[in-house]
Amino acid sequence: MLTISKIEGHYNSQILEFSGLSTDEKPTEYFDSLPIINGSEFFEIDTGNLFKFNGENHEWVLQ
Repeated sequence: MLTISKIEGHYNSQILEFSGLSTDEKPTEYFDSLPIINGSEFFEIDTGNLFKFNGENHEWVLQ
């Protein structure tokens, strides 16, 4: 799955960046009415783990 998020310096879609605890629920559809799209990031501040969102399977993948 490919996602174009920036075209010639202009954003086409919003990649979201989250930070929270490992026990926090990671959103998989929407957050504050914004869609969670391919490439969004979630950084766990208590573990240092970084996850990227796979929009095709609607799952967070540990990097």
